Amino acid sequence: MAIALSHGGPTIYESNQPSDELLVGTAEGVAKIARLEGGWRVVDESLLDKHISAILIEPKSGAIFAGAYRDGSLYASFDSGRTWELQDAGLTETDIFSLEAAEVDGKLRLFCGTEPARLFVSDDLGENWSERPGLRDVPTVEKWSFPGPPHVAHAKHITFDPRDARRMYVSIEVGGLLLSKDG
Repeated sequence: MAIALSHGGPTIYESNQPSDELLVGTAEGVAKIARLEGGWRVVDESLLDKHISAILIEPKSGAIFAGAYRDGSLYASFDSGRTWELQDAGLTETDIFSLEAAEVDGKLRLFCGTEPARLFVSDDLGENWSERPGLRDVPTVEKWSFPGPPHVAHAKHITFDPRDARRMYVSIEVGGLLLSKDG
């Protein structure tokens, strides 16, 4: 099983065996690192002109999603990262900071957090996205700001209650930790 390292993607993986492959989001794309005889080595690099902030490996389909910012957007690979395609239909923001997936009410749902801080969902493996405007309905939204230029807050991380994926948390950098009880 491959695992991914990125500051805006999942951080916990479960497997019965050690991983032999690692996808790392960098300021210059996605690096694929493999455990080979003699140690770990970079075996492939992709999306080289993108600053990757989030990588999500969706476990049931095996699809890999990579979110980028600074003229980035969202990309998907359905062949273990060999090829990538733009997967941003419905996204009104193109600076992607966080990705996550959960089974909600018996179906797979993908979540995407952006800068400015917005939350999008997809129920069709990323083919189409729609915004969840409730994220911006909190009274503190006007106070959200990031210290560094362009001083715009972003949805930094998305996580779920392991007992009920309808209870989800989204952290805003910088602004707060938001809880939704209805997915």
